[in-house]
Amino acid sequence: SGLRLDGGSHAQLLRSRLEGGGGLGLQLAPASQAVLEDCALEAFGAGGAELEADARLKLVRCSLRGPSPVGVLVLEKAQAVLEDCAFEGHRDAAVHVAAEATAQLRRCRLHRNAGYGLSLLGPGMASAVDCEVSANGEAGVLIHRGATVQLKGCRLLDGGGVGVACAKGGQGVLDGCEIAGNAGSGARVEPGGSLLLVRCTLRDGRASGLLLFEEAEATLEACVVHRNARGGILLAKDASDPVLREGNRLDDALFREDAAGGLVKVAPLRRS
Repeated sequence: SGLRLDGGSHAQLLRSRLEGGGGLGLQLAPASQAVLEDCALEAFGAGGAELEADARLKLVRCSLRGPSPVGVLVLEKAQAVLEDCAFEGHRDAAVHVAAEATAQLRRCRLHRNAGYGLSLLGPGMASAVDCEVSANGEAGVLIHRGATVQLKGCRLLDGGGVGVACAKGGQGVLDGCEIAGNAGSGARVEPGGSLLLVRCTLRDGRASGLLLFEEAEATLEACVVHRNARGGILLAKDASDPVLREGNRLDDALFREDAAGGLVKVAPLRRS
């Protein structure tokens, strides 16, 4: 049903379809390499593609559909390059990066996955350019435990959780991104997280545009924050103010949580 590459081997697949089975659609053993173009990996019980230590995978114009836990799982210093690919129907995440691995996404669509769109746990790195992350059940992008993410020109839309969540040493930089229509906050920065938003729009969320917790850092530059149901910026009781650089447009109210758990409207924050 699926394909496994032994350590150090190479493979290239064009216009192929791998479908069904209880295992993995594609498994790359340590130091193996594969390139897939115009391929489909669908309905594998254990996952679409898994990269072990130092493996390399490039997917171009591929479709990965569940149900499976993860579309592409990148582990142990492996590297994945995903271009013009579509991910749908995965239970835990469309793409998951861990253990010092890296992933590069360009013009991909991560849509209607039950869990996260893109998730990183541990000191991994990911970049995404011109991608759509939409209608996922959890956070569109999860950045935790020392992970680093850079998003440029991406759209984080209509998710069942927050647009982007950052915590526990996670660092995120979003440039020119649109975060809209999510059930949770557009951006949530938890203790230990750091998030920089440049030329981003946070709009039409069912919660706040930005939710900032204690011991967390957030910086906004030339951003637009408007039409969010629970305010533009919501600060937890002991949270520090975000850094607001020049050019922001904050149309929504700003709130801080008080000692009793209620919300108190606060004056506009000073710019830095």
